[in-house]
Amino acid sequence: MAFNQKILLTAVITFAFAALIFGHIWISIILSATTWLLLYKIIPAYIWKSNRIAARAVFEALKINALGKEWVGKRSEVVLVKDINKLDGVEVLAKTIEGSWFIVEIYINNKGEGNLKKLHEINTKAAKTILKEVPKIHERYFRDDKGK
Repeated sequence: MAFNQKILLTAVITFAFAALIFGHIWISIILSATTWLLLYKIIPAYIWKSNRIAARAVFEALKINALGKEWVGKRSEVVLVKDINKLDGVEVLAKTIEGSWFIVEIYINNKGEGNLKKLHEINTKAAKTILKEVPKIHERYFRDDKGK
């Protein structure tokens, strides 16, 4: 939660209590509703940020021998991170130093701990298809293939 958001939330709660103490019930109700609306916006953003941090830790700790290769997160470049669901986890598209593409699905539990659920090796054509949704990233990795 950003510093400004904390100050705003604290101020609204303080004024809601002050209005209640001084007998302004309707003002207190309106400020309380405002508090809930602020929390409705702030909490998912906070969870999203903590999920990204947990997913990054899981990806960097990745070291698996599967599909005939060794997949090491620290020796791979994260190309794209997509939310599976804002609160559940992320899908990471990455490229190894050797040029292999893979997708890692990382789910985050309610304690904020990340778990690797799936690892898929994909071919370059599939990576191109996925990255067409994000033109800047697609151009960065496949700029030589413009005419193809």
